[in-house]
Amino acid sequence: MGKTVTLFKKVEDLDTKFNKAIAEVLCSIGELRALIEENDQSVCGDLNGQDMKIQSIEQAMKEVNQANEKRLTTLEAQVKKLFATREPNPIPSRSKDIKIGVLIHKLQEAIVEYNRG
Repeated sequence: MGKTVTLFKKVEDLDTKFNKAIAEVLCSIGELRALIEENDQSVCGDLNGQDMKIQSIEQAMKEVNQANEKRLTTLEAQVKKLFATREPNPIPSRSKDIKIGVLIHKLQEAIVEYNRG
């Protein structure tokens, strides 16, 4: 009977150890779950912050593109106007240097006017 009691005591000790080990594993799983949820919320918060930054940058780029488009449209109109106007005194075709000089001067004036706008 002594062996039976010793065996019973060993089984009881093993059962206690297993229960303790199972409880520790379950506790660790709970801690891991909490840590995962905390990290998930942190990452989501970071992503939301990044999304807001990206949206802000996209809006700024849209505004810059709109301003650039407006300036390009103005420049395009000025250049078309420049080349559509006729000189009151046409430049003789034999003087290509003068003709190019006048066109360059007109283009410079258009650029100055564009930069004012």
